[in-house]
Amino acid sequence: MSNNPTLIAGFEDFLNYIKNQDETIKTLKKQAQEHKEADEQIQKLTKELVALKDAEIAKLKEQNEKMTLYLETREIKYCEKCGLYGDEGDEIKRNDDYSYYCEDCNEEEVEVDKYDGDDWGWVYGKMCVDTDEEYKEVVLCMAGGGDHWENYIMTPTMNYIENKDGRHPQNDKVLVQSSCGKYVSFQDKDYEFEGDETDCQYHHCVE
Repeated sequence: MSNNPTLIAGFEDFLNYIKNQDETIKTLKKQAQEHKEADEQIQKLTKELVALKDAEIAKLKEQNEKMTLYLETREIKYCEKCGLYGDEGDEIKRNDDYSYYCEDCNEEEVEVDKYDGDDWGWVYGKMCVDTDEEYKEVVLCMAGGGDHWENYIMTPTMNYIENKDGRHPQNDKVLVQSSCGKYVSFQDKDYEFEGDETDCQYHHCVE
């Protein structure tokens, strides 16, 4: 073995270089692992967010399909005298001339002009929908089809008009049901009820 100081010094420099490179490699590996863990966390959070969005979309789609099925499959009868519709089981009877009149029209003349105005809407269907809260929402279907759909939403604390632009709270309003039970309207709290009109309250409507 050579005892040449120059060779020994050179070898020590080489060993130090190797040691430094080894430390550099370890540092780079550690940084790479940290980046990998960060990437995995980002991917996990992204998947959770996508799953949450998909679940919410699926829930809304299911509710829409249920309402559509209800509206399409129920049997609707039409009173040819006053223009009112009724679900199967309502007292809309066929007369001798094969026309259909509701019970009120068969018994007496019914004044419906008041409920033909813009303030009143025909109720096409009703659903009670589960929510993330500890209560159900009462959904009254007022109009459907394209961008013109509209629902009235009843909750224990607030009523809303819902359409493509969102939910609009009906502050200081009462939901009034017509005497015939087929129309509803949001009116001021000091509204004076006429005839058999009633105040639609959540606890009376929820199933």
